[in-house]
Amino acid sequence: MKLDYLTVGYWGDVRLLHLQARSMAKYLDPDSVRSLVVVNNDPMPERFATYFRSDILPEYRHLAGRVRLVPGEDLLPATPDTKGYWRQQALKLLGYKITEGEFFITLDAKNILIRRIDWTYFFDETGRNIGRHRPLRDHLQGPLRFFGVAVADMPEAVLDIYTPFGLRRSVCRGLDEHLVRSAGMDVGQLLCSRQTLDDRPLYE
Repeated sequence: MKLDYLTVGYWGDVRLLHLQARSMAKYLDPDSVRSLVVVNNDPMPERFATYFRSDILPEYRHLAGRVRLVPGEDLLPATPDTKGYWRQQALKLLGYKITEGEFFITLDAKNILIRRIDWTYFFDETGRNIGRHRPLRDHLQGPLRFFGVAVADMPEAVLDIYTPFGLRRSVCRGLDEHLVRSAGMDVGQLLCSRQTLDDRPLYE
């Protein structure tokens, strides 16, 4: 199985991105890497792009040819309301638009690899996520109801999401399309407008 790896970065992350690139060159199984995508989420994107290409890209060594730097605005237009933590999370979920395989892995710049990994670190042979679980908390029942899960069908536990984390592109696409139909906004608009949606079922 070949995977796309996606990191959202900005100027404050450049030192960490150096380390991440070096660790990927050392520990990622090249046979399981389709592409390494870095989303430029800096408010001064040209500065970030220039530095990334000249100083960080070479750190990927033999994987450098598989690296793509994508402007964040290609996925989510920059406005005063679309910045910070929620923009970063939206860009990760919207990564389905700029990756190609069935699965992609989202990372934070702080994720530095310390051992060799391939797709088996993230998924089992059926494509199900591998990871720790935590009990379903009350504040997560609203989103499940929003997506049509009956209370009787809700799981007792859900995956505890820490990056790096594997996502299925078809699920992210379906999430985006469902939100547009049901809430009149896509993933980016929803997350970046979160403070105005607290009275809707999604956040019960």
